Amino acid sequence: MPPKDGTRSGHVRLCKLGYFQLHSACVGGGWLVAFAPFCLGILNENIGMEYKKTLNLPRTEFPMRADLVKREPARLERWQNEDIYGKIQKKRQSQGAPKFVLHDGPPFANGDVHIGTALNKILKDIIIKHKNVQGFEVPYVPGWDCHGLPIEYKVTQQLRKDGNADADSATIRAACEDYAKKFIDLQRGQFKRLGVFGEWDNPYLTLN
Repeated sequence: MPPKDGTRSGHVRLCKLGYFQLHSACVGGGWLVAFAPFCLGILNENIGMEYKKTLNLPRTEFPMRADLVKREPARLERWQNEDIYGKIQKKRQSQGAPKFVLHDGPPFANGDVHIGTALNKILKDIIIKHKNVQGFEVPYVPGWDCHGLPIEYKVTQQLRKDGNADADSATIRAACEDYAKKFIDLQRGQFKRLGVFGEWDNPYLTLN
């Protein structure tokens, strides 16, 4: 039942009871639903209580917002500056760890990374990181396919636009090499932005 004296101070004293005491006192009384809002209002007004301070929550230094747009580039830059991939390889080599080699079927160097090339590279990176965690030495040498019709088609299309439809084979080959190298650099940056580990400064290229 509510406090017998019916006074404000009596209600405050009741509100100061622990939850289980309050619950036990009110079960079967029929007045809890009506009395609870009044009780909470008294607490806020007279005690100035912040309810989050009454909870035993964990303390953490992690920010409440992920803010990935800012944090991801900074994290990737730190990985690169600290050469995390190189350190992992050196440690596994010093441990004499067994080697696991994933042979990379290379993408064409003929445009930006799209969903197909991104998915391909991310799945391979998952395997590489998983094997690293298992204790293997896992070198990963990325590569690019710098030949074939996709590149030649793009180059000859551009040559025709530039009024050079009659270019000879040597001119087309040189233009294809420049075109491929441009997109190698572009895709390398995009793959690194996806967090993919590898020997990005020493890739294999079919034009070599």
